Amino acid sequence: MVEFSNRYFSWSLFKYFFREILPIFVIGTLVFLSIVVSFQALRLVDFVLSRGVPTSAIFQLVLHSYHSMLTIAVPIAFLFAVLWGTSRAHLDGEILGMQVNGISLSQVFFPIFSFSILLAVLCAYAANYSVPRGNRKFESMLTRLGARTVIRNLKPKVFQEGFFGMVLYADEISELNDEMKRVFIYDERDPAYPYAITAKSATLRKVESMGYITLRLADGSIHIDKKSAAEQQQKINFDIYDINLNFETGDDAVKYYKLPSLEYDVLVKAIRDVAKPSKPHTLYLVEYHRRFSMAFSCIVFGALGFFLSIVSRRSMGSSSIVFCLMVGVVYWLCFVLANAAALQGWAAPVFAIWAPNVVFSLVPIILYRRHLRP
Repeated sequence: MVEFSNRYFSWSLFKYFFREILPIFVIGTLVFLSIVVSFQALRLVDFVLSRGVPTSAIFQLVLHSYHSMLTIAVPIAFLFAVLWGTSRAHLDGEILGMQVNGISLSQVFFPIFSFSILLAVLCAYAANYSVPRGNRKFESMLTRLGARTVIRNLKPKVFQEGFFGMVLYADEISELNDEMKRVFIYDERDPAYPYAITAKSATLRKVESMGYITLRLADGSIHIDKKSAAEQQQKINFDIYDINLNFETGDDAVKYYKLPSLEYDVLVKAIRDVAKPSKPHTLYLVEYHRRFSMAFSCIVFGALGFFLSIVSRRSMGSSSIVFCLMVGVVYWLCFVLANAAALQGWAAPVFAIWAPNVVFSLVPIILYRRHLRP
Protein backbone atom coordinates (compact mmCIF):
# COMPACT_ATOMS: atom_id res chain seq x y z
CA MET A 1 0.00 0.00 0.00
CA VAL A 2 1.29 3.45 -0.88
CA GLU A 3 2.06 5.62 2.12
CA PHE A 4 1.06 9.22 1.56
CA SER A 5 2.80 11.53 4.02
CA ASN A 6 1.25 14.88 3.09
CA ARG A 7 -1.15 16.48 0.66
CA TYR A 8 0.96 16.33 -2.50
CA PHE A 9 4.51 15.16 -1.90
CA SER A 10 5.05 11.45 -1.39
CA TRP A 11 8.42 9.87 -1.95
CA SER A 12 6.71 6.49 -2.51
CA LEU A 13 4.59 7.88 -5.34
CA PHE A 14 7.62 9.58 -6.88
CA LYS A 15 9.61 6.33 -6.84
CA TYR A 16 6.63 4.42 -8.23
CA PHE A 17 6.15 6.68 -11.27
CA PHE A 18 9.90 7.06 -11.69
CA ARG A 19 10.20 3.28 -12.17
CA GLU A 20 7.17 3.23 -14.46
CA ILE A 21 8.09 6.13 -16.75
CA LEU A 22 11.88 6.59 -16.83
CA PRO A 23 12.88 3.42 -18.77
CA ILE A 24 10.10 3.95 -21.32
CA PHE A 25 11.04 7.62 -21.61
CA VAL A 26 14.68 6.79 -22.39
CA ILE A 27 13.68 4.19 -25.00
CA GLY A 28 11.06 6.52 -26.49
CA THR A 29 13.57 9.37 -26.75
CA LEU A 30 15.98 7.18 -28.71
CA VAL A 31 13.18 5.90 -30.96
CA PHE A 32 11.75 9.34 -31.77
CA LEU A 33 15.23 10.81 -32.21
CA SER A 34 15.98 8.07 -34.74
CA ILE A 35 12.74 8.80 -36.59
CA VAL A 36 13.47 12.53 -36.75
CA VAL A 37 17.13 12.06 -37.71
CA SER A 38 16.18 9.58 -40.44
CA PHE A 39 14.99 12.56 -42.48
CA GLN A 40 18.68 13.51 -42.75
CA ALA A 41 19.55 10.09 -44.16
CA LEU A 42 19.38 11.02 -47.85
CA ARG A 43 21.60 14.03 -47.29
CA LEU A 44 24.18 11.95 -45.41
CA VAL A 45 24.09 9.17 -48.02
CA ASP A 46 24.88 11.80 -50.66
CA PHE A 47 28.02 12.72 -48.73
CA VAL A 48 29.17 9.11 -48.72
CA LEU A 49 28.36 8.23 -52.34
CA SER A 50 29.14 11.43 -54.23
CA ARG A 51 31.76 13.10 -52.05
CA GLY A 52 33.68 10.17 -50.64
CA VAL A 53 33.24 11.27 -47.02
CA PRO A 54 34.56 8.64 -44.55
CA THR A 55 32.13 6.69 -42.38
CA SER A 56 33.63 8.13 -39.17
CA ALA A 57 32.67 11.63 -40.29
CA ILE A 58 29.12 10.48 -41.08
CA PHE A 59 28.90 8.98 -37.59
CA GLN A 60 29.85 12.37 -36.09
CA LEU A 61 27.22 14.10 -38.23
CA VAL A 62 24.59 11.66 -36.97
CA LEU A 63 25.56 12.40 -33.35
CA HIS A 64 25.28 16.13 -33.98
CA SER A 65 21.89 15.55 -35.63
CA TYR A 66 20.68 13.66 -32.55
CA HIS A 67 21.77 16.56 -30.39
CA SER A 68 20.08 19.22 -32.53
CA MET A 69 16.75 17.35 -32.56
CA LEU A 70 16.70 16.72 -28.81
CA THR A 71 14.17 19.42 -27.89
CA ILE A 72 11.75 18.10 -30.51
CA ALA A 73 11.95 14.44 -29.56
CA VAL A 74 11.92 14.79 -25.74
CA PRO A 75 8.34 16.16 -25.36
CA ILE A 76 6.95 13.46 -27.69
CA ALA A 77 8.92 10.76 -25.86
CA PHE A 78 7.59 12.01 -22.53
CA LEU A 79 4.02 11.83 -23.84
CA PHE A 80 4.72 8.27 -24.97
CA ALA A 81 6.16 7.29 -21.58
CA VAL A 82 3.25 8.80 -19.63
CA LEU A 83 0.68 7.15 -21.90
CA TRP A 84 2.33 3.75 -21.65
CA GLY A 85 3.06 3.76 -17.92
CA THR A 86 -0.14 5.41 -16.68
CA SER A 87 -2.49 3.37 -18.89
CA ARG A 88 -0.92 0.14 -17.62
CA ALA A 89 -1.27 1.25 -14.01
CA HIS A 90 -4.86 2.35 -14.64
CA LEU A 91 -5.99 -0.87 -16.33
CA ASP A 92 -4.28 -3.02 -13.69
CA GLY A 93 -6.28 -1.24 -11.01
CA GLU A 94 -3.28 0.31 -9.29
CA ILE A 95 -4.49 3.89 -9.63
CA LEU A 96 -7.95 2.81 -8.41
CA GLY A 97 -6.24 1.23 -5.41
CA MET A 98 -4.53 4.54 -4.66
CA GLN A 99 -7.89 6.32 -4.79
CA VAL A 100 -9.43 3.75 -2.45
CA ASN A 101 -6.65 4.53 0.02
CA GLY A 102 -7.55 8.21 -0.04
CA ILE A 103 -5.15 9.48 -2.70
CA SER A 104 -6.85 11.79 -5.20
CA LEU A 105 -6.04 11.96 -8.91
CA SER A 106 -4.50 15.38 -8.35
CA GLN A 107 -2.08 13.82 -5.89
CA VAL A 108 -1.35 10.95 -8.30
CA PHE A 109 -0.70 13.45 -11.09
CA PHE A 110 1.69 15.56 -8.99
CA PRO A 111 4.82 13.36 -9.53
CA ILE A 112 4.25 13.40 -13.32
CA PHE A 113 3.70 17.15 -13.19
CA SER A 114 6.97 17.55 -11.27
CA PHE A 115 8.85 15.43 -13.81
CA SER A 116 7.40 17.47 -16.64
CA ILE A 117 8.56 20.73 -15.03
CA LEU A 118 12.07 19.30 -14.63
CA LEU A 119 12.10 18.22 -18.29
CA ALA A 120 10.82 21.65 -19.37
CA VAL A 121 13.67 23.38 -17.53
CA LEU A 122 16.24 21.00 -19.03
CA CYS A 123 14.78 21.44 -22.53
CA ALA A 124 14.80 25.23 -22.16
CA TYR A 125 18.47 25.13 -21.18
CA ALA A 126 19.27 22.76 -24.04
CA ALA A 127 17.35 24.87 -26.57
CA ASN A 128 19.25 28.02 -25.56
CA TYR A 129 22.76 26.67 -25.05
CA SER A 130 23.66 23.05 -25.81
CA VAL A 131 21.51 22.60 -28.93
CA PRO A 132 22.85 25.80 -30.61
CA ARG A 133 26.39 24.55 -29.96
CA GLY A 134 25.50 21.21 -31.53
CA ASN A 135 23.91 22.96 -34.50
CA ARG A 136 27.04 25.05 -35.01
CA LYS A 137 29.24 21.95 -34.91
CA PHE A 138 26.93 20.30 -37.44
CA GLU A 139 27.02 23.32 -39.76
CA SER A 140 30.78 23.71 -39.34
CA MET A 141 31.40 20.04 -40.10
CA LEU A 142 29.20 20.16 -43.19
CA THR A 143 31.17 23.20 -44.32
CA ARG A 144 34.52 21.47 -43.81
CA LEU A 145 33.40 18.30 -45.59
CA GLY A 146 32.00 20.34 -48.44
CA ALA A 147 35.19 22.40 -48.67
CA ARG A 148 37.38 19.34 -49.18
CA THR A 149 35.61 18.35 -52.36
CA VAL A 150 33.82 21.53 -53.36
CA ILE A 151 35.77 22.13 -56.59
CA ARG A 152 35.71 18.51 -57.68
CA ASN A 153 31.95 18.12 -57.18
CA LEU A 154 30.70 21.28 -58.86
CA LYS A 155 28.59 20.51 -61.93
CA PRO A 156 27.55 22.85 -64.75
CA LYS A 157 23.91 23.83 -65.29
CA VAL A 158 22.95 22.47 -61.84
CA PHE A 159 21.82 24.43 -58.80
CA GLN A 160 24.25 23.39 -56.04
CA GLU A 161 22.53 23.66 -52.68
CA GLY A 162 24.62 23.65 -49.51
CA PHE A 163 27.54 25.50 -51.11
CA PHE A 164 28.81 27.00 -47.82
CA GLY A 165 25.21 27.78 -46.91
CA MET A 166 24.50 29.29 -50.32
CA VAL A 167 23.00 28.20 -53.66
CA LEU A 168 25.39 28.26 -56.64
CA TYR A 169 24.65 27.91 -60.36
CA ALA A 170 27.24 28.02 -63.16
CA ASP A 171 26.46 27.68 -66.85
CA GLU A 172 29.95 26.39 -67.67
CA ILE A 173 32.78 25.00 -65.51
CA SER A 174 36.37 24.57 -66.69
CA GLU A 175 38.20 21.77 -64.86
CA LEU A 176 41.61 23.05 -66.02
CA ASN A 177 41.60 26.33 -64.10
CA ASP A 178 38.46 25.97 -61.95
CA GLU A 179 36.79 28.82 -63.78
CA MET A 180 33.02 29.22 -64.09
CA LYS A 181 31.01 31.18 -66.62
CA ARG A 182 27.68 32.96 -66.13
CA VAL A 183 27.37 32.44 -62.39
CA PHE A 184 24.39 32.95 -60.10
CA ILE A 185 24.63 32.85 -56.28
CA TYR A 186 21.86 33.19 -53.71
CA ASP A 187 23.09 33.82 -50.16
CA GLU A 188 20.59 33.37 -47.33
CA ARG A 189 23.04 32.60 -44.52
CA ASP A 190 21.67 35.65 -42.76
CA PRO A 191 17.89 35.19 -43.28
CA ALA A 192 17.21 38.80 -42.38
CA TYR A 193 19.38 40.15 -45.23
CA PRO A 194 19.47 37.71 -48.19
CA TYR A 195 21.01 38.75 -51.48
CA ALA A 196 21.67 37.40 -54.98
CA ILE A 197 24.83 37.80 -57.09
CA THR A 198 25.20 37.45 -60.84
CA ALA A 199 28.60 37.48 -62.57
CA LYS A 200 30.00 36.73 -66.01
CA SER A 201 32.81 34.61 -64.57
CA ALA A 202 34.14 33.26 -61.29
CA THR A 203 37.22 31.37 -60.10
CA LEU A 204 37.75 29.24 -56.99
CA ARG A 205 41.03 29.19 -55.09
CA LYS A 206 41.44 26.80 -52.18
CA VAL A 207 43.90 27.97 -49.49
CA GLU A 208 44.23 25.09 -46.99
CA SER A 209 46.87 26.86 -44.84
CA MET A 210 44.61 29.87 -44.29
CA GLY A 211 41.48 27.78 -43.81
CA TYR A 212 39.29 29.27 -46.52
CA ILE A 213 38.31 29.19 -50.18
CA THR A 214 38.26 32.42 -52.15
CA LEU A 215 35.52 32.79 -54.74
CA ARG A 216 36.48 35.66 -57.06
CA LEU A 217 33.61 37.02 -59.13
CA ALA A 218 34.15 39.29 -62.14
CA ASP A 219 31.90 41.76 -63.96
CA GLY A 220 28.62 41.32 -62.12
CA SER A 221 26.11 42.82 -59.73
CA ILE A 222 24.70 42.27 -56.23
CA HIS A 223 20.94 42.36 -55.73
CA ILE A 224 19.88 42.93 -52.10
CA ASP A 225 16.47 41.52 -51.24
CA LYS A 226 14.67 43.65 -48.65
CA LYS A 227 11.80 41.14 -48.45
CA SER A 228 9.32 43.99 -48.27
CA ALA A 229 7.49 45.91 -50.98
CA ALA A 230 7.76 49.07 -48.88
CA GLU A 231 11.59 49.00 -48.85
CA GLN A 232 13.58 49.93 -51.93
CA GLN A 233 15.55 47.09 -53.51
CA GLN A 234 19.26 47.69 -54.06
CA LYS A 235 21.60 46.77 -56.91
CA ILE A 236 25.40 47.17 -56.72
CA ASN A 237 27.59 46.65 -59.80
CA PHE A 238 31.19 45.48 -59.44
CA ASP A 239 34.23 44.63 -61.56
CA ILE A 240 35.87 42.28 -59.04
CA TYR A 241 34.23 40.88 -55.90
CA ASP A 242 35.87 38.34 -53.56
CA ILE A 243 34.00 36.06 -51.15
CA ASN A 244 36.09 34.26 -48.53
CA LEU A 245 34.38 30.99 -47.62
CA ASN A 246 35.64 29.82 -44.24
CA PHE A 247 36.12 26.12 -43.47
CA GLU A 248 35.64 26.93 -39.79
CA THR A 249 32.99 29.37 -38.64
CA GLY A 250 34.18 31.24 -35.57
CA ASP A 251 32.80 34.10 -33.51
CA ASP A 252 33.40 36.57 -36.34
CA ALA A 253 31.00 34.66 -38.54
CA VAL A 254 28.26 34.18 -35.96
CA LYS A 255 25.82 36.30 -37.95
CA TYR A 256 25.92 33.66 -40.70
CA TYR A 257 24.62 30.93 -38.43
CA LYS A 258 21.01 29.96 -38.74
CA LEU A 259 18.73 31.20 -35.97
CA PRO A 260 18.57 27.84 -34.10
CA SER A 261 22.39 27.98 -33.87
CA LEU A 262 22.44 31.24 -31.89
CA GLU A 263 22.91 30.91 -28.15
CA TYR A 264 20.58 32.71 -25.76
CA ASP A 265 22.87 35.67 -25.05
CA VAL A 266 23.50 36.31 -28.76
CA LEU A 267 19.80 36.00 -29.56
CA VAL A 268 18.74 38.42 -26.82
CA LYS A 269 21.40 40.91 -27.90
CA ALA A 270 20.15 40.68 -31.49
CA ILE A 271 16.57 41.35 -30.34
CA ARG A 272 17.74 44.45 -28.47
CA ASP A 273 20.01 45.79 -31.21
CA VAL A 274 17.97 45.25 -34.36
CA ALA A 275 15.57 47.94 -35.49
CA LYS A 276 11.94 47.42 -34.58
CA PRO A 277 9.39 46.96 -35.92
CA SER A 278 11.14 45.12 -38.74
CA LYS A 279 11.35 41.71 -40.37
CA PRO A 280 14.63 40.76 -38.61
CA HIS A 281 13.19 41.74 -35.23
CA THR A 282 10.17 39.50 -35.83
CA LEU A 283 12.41 36.59 -36.86
CA TYR A 284 14.45 36.88 -33.67
CA LEU A 285 11.34 37.15 -31.49
CA VAL A 286 9.77 34.09 -33.11
CA GLU A 287 12.95 32.08 -32.46
CA TYR A 288 13.11 33.31 -28.86
CA HIS A 289 9.54 32.29 -28.03
CA ARG A 290 9.84 29.05 -30.01
CA ARG A 291 12.53 27.74 -27.69
CA PHE A 292 10.56 28.29 -24.51
CA SER A 293 7.27 27.21 -26.08
CA MET A 294 8.78 23.87 -27.19
CA ALA A 295 10.18 23.36 -23.69
CA PHE A 296 6.81 24.14 -22.08
CA SER A 297 5.21 21.49 -24.30
CA CYS A 298 6.73 18.88 -21.92
CA ILE A 299 4.26 20.06 -19.26
CA VAL A 300 1.37 20.11 -21.75
CA PHE A 301 2.12 16.63 -23.09
CA GLY A 302 2.59 15.24 -19.58
CA ALA A 303 -0.91 16.38 -18.58
CA LEU A 304 -2.35 15.22 -21.91
CA GLY A 305 -0.87 11.73 -21.58
CA PHE A 306 -1.97 11.31 -17.97
CA PHE A 307 -5.61 12.30 -18.36
CA LEU A 308 -6.03 10.46 -21.67
CA SER A 309 -4.72 7.28 -19.97
CA ILE A 310 -7.13 7.67 -17.07
CA VAL A 311 -10.14 8.18 -19.36
CA SER A 312 -9.18 5.38 -21.78
CA ARG A 313 -10.82 2.00 -21.19
CA ARG A 314 -8.20 -0.01 -23.10
CA SER A 315 -4.43 -0.29 -23.08
CA MET A 316 -2.48 2.46 -24.83
CA GLY A 317 0.64 0.28 -25.01
CA SER A 318 1.46 -0.55 -28.63
CA SER A 319 -0.89 2.06 -30.09
CA SER A 320 0.72 4.86 -28.06
CA ILE A 321 3.63 5.09 -30.54
CA VAL A 322 1.27 5.82 -33.42
CA PHE A 323 -0.78 8.17 -31.26
CA CYS A 324 2.34 10.11 -30.17
CA LEU A 325 3.48 10.45 -33.77
CA MET A 326 0.05 11.78 -34.73
CA VAL A 327 0.08 14.25 -31.84
CA GLY A 328 3.61 15.31 -32.80
CA VAL A 329 2.61 15.89 -36.42
CA VAL A 330 -0.53 17.86 -35.47
CA TYR A 331 1.39 19.92 -32.93
CA TRP A 332 4.13 20.66 -35.46
CA LEU A 333 1.58 21.68 -38.11
CA CYS A 334 -0.06 24.02 -35.59
CA PHE A 335 3.35 25.44 -34.79
CA VAL A 336 4.15 25.96 -38.49
CA LEU A 337 0.87 27.82 -38.98
CA ALA A 338 1.52 29.92 -35.87
CA ASN A 339 5.04 30.65 -37.10
CA ALA A 340 3.68 31.79 -40.48
CA ALA A 341 1.06 33.97 -38.76
CA ALA A 342 3.76 35.68 -36.70
CA LEU A 343 6.09 36.23 -39.67
CA GLN A 344 3.27 37.63 -41.83
CA GLY A 345 2.26 40.05 -39.08
CA TRP A 346 -1.18 38.53 -38.54
CA ALA A 347 -0.46 38.04 -34.83
CA ALA A 348 2.16 39.09 -32.32
CA PRO A 349 4.96 36.46 -32.00
CA VAL A 350 4.30 35.89 -28.31
CA PHE A 351 0.62 35.03 -28.96
CA ALA A 352 1.17 33.07 -32.17
CA ILE A 353 4.02 30.85 -30.95
CA TRP A 354 2.35 30.02 -27.64
CA ALA A 355 -1.05 29.34 -29.24
CA PRO A 356 -0.40 25.59 -29.92
CA ASN A 357 0.39 25.02 -26.23
CA VAL A 358 -2.78 26.84 -25.22
CA VAL A 359 -4.89 24.76 -27.61
CA PHE A 360 -3.37 21.44 -26.53
CA SER A 361 -3.71 22.41 -22.85
CA LEU A 362 -7.47 22.65 -23.30
CA VAL A 363 -7.73 18.88 -23.90
CA PRO A 364 -6.53 17.69 -20.44
CA ILE A 365 -8.47 20.52 -18.77
CA ILE A 366 -11.71 19.46 -20.49
CA LEU A 367 -11.09 15.78 -19.70
CA TYR A 368 -10.53 16.57 -16.04
CA ARG A 369 -13.61 18.76 -15.73
CA ARG A 370 -15.97 16.37 -17.57
CA HIS A 371 -14.82 12.95 -16.40
CA LEU A 372 -12.47 13.13 -13.44
CA ARG A 373 -13.38 16.05 -11.23
CA PRO A 374 -15.06 14.84 -8.02
